Amino acid sequence: LIHTANAYVSHFNFIKIINLQIYYFAISIKIVHNAEKGYGVFEMRGNPEVVDYLNMLIGGELAARDQYLIHSRMYEDWGLSKIFERIDHESQEEAQHADALIRRVLFLDGTPNMNRDGIETGTDVVTCLKADLALEYHVRDKLAQGVKLCEEKGDYVTRDMLRQQMNDTEEDHTYWLEKQLGLIELIGLQNYIQSQM
Repeated sequence: LIHTANAYVSHFNFIKIINLQIYYFAISIKIVHNAEKGYGVFEMRGNPEVVDYLNMLIGGELAARDQYLIHSRMYEDWGLSKIFERIDHESQEEAQHADALIRRVLFLDGTPNMNRDGIETGTDVVTCLKADLALEYHVRDKLAQGVKLCEEKGDYVTRDMLRQQMNDTEEDHTYWLEKQLGLIELIGLQNYIQSQM
């Protein structure tokens, strides 16, 4: 009986060894296959072009966050509490956009690039508003190109995320900034400044 039991154990261990060999062979095949495809040792979940483009967008969103941040603090220093609150909110929203892009890059097995694009700091209310509007136009165009790229590569989840950010840019940020500059032309700079205190 003991001899029979030992035979079963030996047979079981032999099967385990065979299964492990098959497993390691499968892994080695995958590694070679991925190396031939040029993706490194492990295959990325996402399309490399999409990941690279998302990394470029991260730099723009980080720049928008910081540009809104410095402008909001300037407005606060000038005693313009209403416009400070609005621009501070915009800074936080741009940070959320950057966060969403970073999380998406990580999900797609990429490495987020945290290099921020350059910013343009205004010197008064009008130049601050114009600099922010120019930045939003730039971000909107880049998001539109990103949507197109995702369509071409079949990444519809990323496409929908970029569409939502583009809607925020067009319907909220850009529209509000255009409206403020229009008000300044309509009622004059001094009246506008008084309305923001």
